[in-house]
Amino acid sequence: MPAIVLGVRVATPIALVITLLVEYLTAVNGVGALVGQAQRTFEPARVYALIVIAGLLSLIVNACVRRVEIAVQRRRVGD
Repeated sequence: MPAIVLGVRVATPIALVITLLVEYLTAVNGVGALVGQAQRTFEPARVYALIVIAGLLSLIVNACVRRVEIAVQRRRVGD
């Protein structure tokens, strides 16, 4: 079980980066597409704001994964 949690913990940031990149390149609705649109319309404040939002999103997802990891560790210690 720890190997699975480790895999999820490693894969989560990679998945977030790839998602943002695909949104940016394909203009699929999302934060990445909004960043691309803001860049094309020369709105640097909006670009930075969206990057901060993407960073906060990644922190939230990382915190959730960390909580799951802690719960799994507690359960494993209890066994």
